[in-house]
Amino acid sequence: MANGATPANAATMTISQKPPDLRELETRDSRIVHLSALELLVVRYVHNHLGTSPRALGQAARMKSSNVAATLRSLEQKEMIRRTPDPTDTRSVTLPHRTGGIEH
Repeated sequence: MANGATPANAATMTISQKPPDLRELETRDSRIVHLSALELLVVRYVHNHLGTSPRALGQAARMKSSNVAATLRSLEQKEMIRRTPDPTDTRSVTLPHRTGGIEH
């Protein structure tokens, strides 16, 4: 078993203990994007509610607008989402989902 685990102590291993080959892959593969739990929640919501607004996202996730803005900024830098002008209201934006720079 990985990291010297035996069947007796395998259940006590924590989830943070990764097999060495995965740690190596993370440093070599630029396609791996690290997301926080909040970023993952936002990406899932945007994916399931294509074209949603930051306001609707914040209401659904019970997030403060400042936290929504910071999370969206971070995800935009990671190229996971892209804010686009709302076609019906030029004062607001929509959130089409992006994966690896490809819009869905």
